[in-house]
Amino acid sequence: MQTLLHADSLKQSELLKTLSPVDLDASQRSPCLEQTREDILEKIISWLTVPPTNSNILWFSGVAGSGKSTIAASIAKHFRELDSLGAFVFFSRNKENSPRAVLHGIANSLAMLNLEFKATLCHTLEQNFSIVNADINTQFQKLLLDPLNAILANCNIIVILDALDECSDDEWRRTLVSLIANDFSRLPRNIRFFITSRRNRDISAPFGSKSHITELSLDISDDQTKADILLYLDHRFKGIRAEQNIQNDRWPESHTMESLAKYAGGLFIWAATACSLIRDAYDPDDMLMNLLAKDSDVANNLDGLYTVALGTSGKWNDGHFVRKAPAVLAVVILARVPLTDKSMDLLLGYQDGESAKILSQLGCVIQWAPNQPTRSLHASFADYLTDPKHIGTQPWFVDSALGHRYLALGCLEVLRKQLKFNICGLESSYVLNSELEDLNTRIQQFISPELSYASQFWTTHLDNVEVAEDTDPLLVAVNNCFPGHFLYWLEVLSLLGHVNIAHANLDIPVRMLHGKNVNLGSFFLSAQDFLDRFGPVIAQSVPHIYLSATVCIWVAITGEAVSPPLKGHSDTINSVVFSPDGKHIASGSYDCTVHIWDVMTHKSVGGPLCGHTSSVQSVTFSPDGRHIVSGSGDKTVRIWDAATGEAVGTPLKGHTGGIYSVVFSPDMKHIVSGSLDRTIRIWDIASGQTVAAPLEGHTNWVRSVAFSPDGMYIISGSDDHTVRIWDAITHEAVGTPLKGHTKWVRSVAFSPNGKYVVSGSDDRTIRIWDAMSGEVVVTSLKEQSIRVNSVVFSPDGKQIASGSDDDTVCIWDVVTGKTVCAPLKGHTSSVLSVVFSPDGKYIASGSKDKTVCIWDAITGEAVDPPLKGHSGTIHSVVFSPDGKHIASGSSDGTVHVWDMTTHKSVGAPLKGHTSSIQSVIFSPDGRHIASGSRDKTVRIWDAATGEAAGTPLRGHTSSIRCVAFSPDGKHIVSGSTDRTIRIWDMASGQAVGAPLQGHTEWVRSVAFSPDGMYITSGSEDHTVRIWD
Repeated sequence: MQTLLHADSLKQSELLKTLSPVDLDASQRSPCLEQTREDILEKIISWLTVPPTNSNILWFSGVAGSGKSTIAASIAKHFRELDSLGAFVFFSRNKENSPRAVLHGIANSLAMLNLEFKATLCHTLEQNFSIVNADINTQFQKLLLDPLNAILANCNIIVILDALDECSDDEWRRTLVSLIANDFSRLPRNIRFFITSRRNRDISAPFGSKSHITELSLDISDDQTKADILLYLDHRFKGIRAEQNIQNDRWPESHTMESLAKYAGGLFIWAATACSLIRDAYDPDDMLMNLLAKDSDVANNLDGLYTVALGTSGKWNDGHFVRKAPAVLAVVILARVPLTDKSMDLLLGYQDGESAKILSQLGCVIQWAPNQPTRSLHASFADYLTDPKHIGTQPWFVDSALGHRYLALGCLEVLRKQLKFNICGLESSYVLNSELEDLNTRIQQFISPELSYASQFWTTHLDNVEVAEDTDPLLVAVNNCFPGHFLYWLEVLSLLGHVNIAHANLDIPVRMLHGKNVNLGSFFLSAQDFLDRFGPVIAQSVPHIYLSATVCIWVAITGEAVSPPLKGHSDTINSVVFSPDGKHIASGSYDCTVHIWDVMTHKSVGGPLCGHTSSVQSVTFSPDGRHIVSGSGDKTVRIWDAATGEAVGTPLKGHTGGIYSVVFSPDMKHIVSGSLDRTIRIWDIASGQTVAAPLEGHTNWVRSVAFSPDGMYIISGSDDHTVRIWDAITHEAVGTPLKGHTKWVRSVAFSPNGKYVVSGSDDRTIRIWDAMSGEVVVTSLKEQSIRVNSVVFSPDGKQIASGSDDDTVCIWDVVTGKTVCAPLKGHTSSVLSVVFSPDGKYIASGSKDKTVCIWDAITGEAVDPPLKGHSGTIHSVVFSPDGKHIASGSSDGTVHVWDMTTHKSVGAPLKGHTSSIQSVIFSPDGRHIASGSRDKTVRIWDAATGEAAGTPLRGHTSSIRCVAFSPDGKHIVSGSTDRTIRIWDMASGQAVGAPLQGHTEWVRSVAFSPDGMYITSGSEDHTVRIWD
């Protein structure tokens, strides 16, 4: 029995490790001095013990340096002694305090306190390992709310969140504040929160209106605060007298102490800094008198005290000290976790002991001991050092951008020197990290603290630096590390339990390298694709990097096809679409181009449509098939003449993030684009200007949007696991969200008669909904065993086609919910885009294997071998309106047009984009193709000639994810990761109006209403918006 219990305990310990809880615990922080703060402590303890009926959060606000954190430490000490402290989390600019990390830290701490909670939480983790990477609302539900509701509420549990205003990232702080304000009220009433912060508006506004949050302000002007500071000063001066061997027990005299307490102005940090300055002075009494002198500039002035402290402590008349010290100070206040002096030396390239010599001079403002983590005494010190108005006035002030540059360069140099194959000397290639009994010992022995730091945070510092030229030493340093050390870097992250941060962090070098080092930028995009597929396994087993991933990563880097592809693109194809006549396909790719392919010959029609400077994320034909619109990571939408491949007009610019979805309106007058900037833009094709505010309701990214056939409604699918229906006229949500999916909703579509909605999700199911009632018609199509990336109705509405990560296409019967034939097999990698031909006889699919396949929709047989030409993943495929062509967009940056009769590429690939194409679409008349790319542009191509129709549509500031033609083909709309939507005039290539702003996350999908009067957009901010 003991053995079984021990095994169960070990299993739970391993499960809790999946939370990767960062060190947010504040248990070691010093509490208030005895006999101080007694009144306020009693008031707080009383509230937390017996709070008001409708409140479970006490928000303790006060100015910087007033002692809130010390009070929080005392509250923690009190409830820890009662075995009621659930968690004590402190926020710091030198910590990773993302919402995910905070929830994981609280959950982990609660598991240590309560065995019942621990068992429930571990059961959740065992059932769904991926929950640790889910959206923040799902994690709150699964990791906190559900387990807490499941345990017996037989005792009070206190959770302390100290210094919420110090959360190091503005977006993280907004997310956390929103979660606390809107969701913490749902927690059981025996779970009570004590939260401290400054009274900043971004906290006070959301908190102030909530009945479950009670505010208690710390008054620093009352007599009790002054009396407490006097007690604190008396305690500190006893220590100074003993340390300095001062025999006069009456020093300082009482009136001097009174003056010093008055100068503190109610701020304990002022008193603490002044005492440290006096303690470290050669003549303590002389320093005390200088601080209290009439001409002193320190009374009630913390900045003035810091100036005196630094001016008298450091050797600022020593040239060597002046050259070295500012970088050390920068590391102290900008490093994401506190570093030792030895690690500082290695990151800054200093000789051994140099940082220690500098830090030893600054003890009055910095907490330092040899080879121990170094911290500033208070967050206000960092505010003082980095205040822009001070830069250049004194040698110790820190230029934040320059400090981050020091750290980024240092991190990259550490990575270059210390990363190596099998760094921890693992003997077996067939073992999980959790099975390595001595893993922690190996990590301590072989992974230095500075390597651990550099591996986790090199991109964080890179993100805070401006790089103007490709010869910048910082870019040279990145190039010296990658791709050569990429797999070794993953080794370290896997061993440390941080593989989950890699994918998002690589967005930073991708952005920085744009337009400067295309090859290296493409490598990082390929690395993200690699992590999409292998990240979860690598997180569990370091050797898996070399057992099964190496071949795939080199394929991604070299652009060589897994099998002879329909060649043209040079990278992943993000989007493929048929022209309306079914004769051509347009494809958008990471290689920044759109290709048009002849469906019959399987050849590229003309050259690639080039113009985007980042990946093309979405392409679509206009309803007449004459134009293609593309959305790109370069934040622009481009319209292309589908016949000539020429860009039509200039790129539609306005998004501030990559565009992931673009679509024409049925009347071809407008284009809708969805972007990573969390916005959707509607573009007037005639003027190129944006037309028209957002539809809000989703609580996570919106992945896909579509119009009903009559243009009256819009459907949206989101990462919040729901589908929403919106009235296109009133812009209001129709009914409640359609709930049933348990993971991201990747794709949504209306049936041709508008009666049904189909949705495909990462939960491996497809669901069919009644569009009017919102009820599920078919509970789920369960045959799918892996993530569904794309779903589409057949023109007659009787069938659905889906493309999945298991490399197959499935055809489903809408009525029965069953597949009508075996999965369509032919691709050798994930299927990202599927589309029916206009007559419903064929299905085209685009895949990560860089090929387009055409299938007989009746028999499920492949019509011909895969269409090969792209050299990267195909992200988007679309039929031309007449069904005679298919266009495909790929990560190779090109669009291919394919002839449906010959199954050959029509002409050369459409080249112009400089990064992956995410979306392609034919114009309604089939004459043009539009493609959207990660290069931030939309390009319009002549579908007949493959020539660019005009210049790229520029305006987006990040990747274009989606493009669409208006029903009349006169406008294109594009959506981007810059969170905006832009409408472009097809004739002029200019943006129509200003960008449509409102989304707060990437815009994933855009579409016109059939009458062209409205645009709908779906975003990762969980909302759908309708624009006039």
